[in-house]
Amino acid sequence: MVELTFDAALASLPAEDFVREVLIGRLGVVAVTVGWDFHFGKGRVGTPAFLTEAGARYGFKVNVVQPFGTGTPVSSSAIRALLKAGDVETANRLLGHRWFVLREVVHGEKRGRELGYPTANMQLPPETPLAEGVYAVRASFDGHIHPAVAHFGRRVQFHENAPPLLETYVFDFKGDLYGKTLGVEFLARLRGEAKFDSVDELVSQMHRDAIEARRISTGPADPLAPSAIG
Repeated sequence: MVELTFDAALASLPAEDFVREVLIGRLGVVAVTVGWDFHFGKGRVGTPAFLTEAGARYGFKVNVVQPFGTGTPVSSSAIRALLKAGDVETANRLLGHRWFVLREVVHGEKRGRELGYPTANMQLPPETPLAEGVYAVRASFDGHIHPAVAHFGRRVQFHENAPPLLETYVFDFKGDLYGKTLGVEFLARLRGEAKFDSVDELVSQMHRDAIEARRISTGPADPLAPSAIG
């Protein structure tokens, strides 16, 4: 893999110069594959048609991949929009596998333990495009996959404006996960982030969430391919 830093110099490079200097001069390509809506070069003037014509002049083949999917083409922006809306089920179908995160378990406030649901806490990157709320998930660690329920959000019951945290409760597991790398794949969103009138009301809802998440996460295997953590 060759990684090019997208800086001001690269952004201002004309499409013709990119072909001549990068594709031919630095990489010596004999074939290039791009998506149907690919653009490159200053002003995004480099299109698949432009690249195909350049390939004919410079002697390399160009393969243009047509839109994938039925109806709306599958794209990273579409996946991010679905995750931001909490529609992980549709996002998973477009991806062809279950969307997942892979992070180290960190120490939290231990409040989940006090409420009867000790959780493995994970800090996700700030740009993570995931709607806050409660999800049915599967957790992977030490070579095994476990049914689980997870909450992603700011914990509004106890905080005014805390940074989002992913808290995962692994069913039927007792042990210490601190410092381990935990994989969490998302199956379905159960509800959004909410603040309750009392902690007792919160705990009652957590019980209902756990029942539904267990049903989903231990149900029949879905037709999707397992994620990279499976």
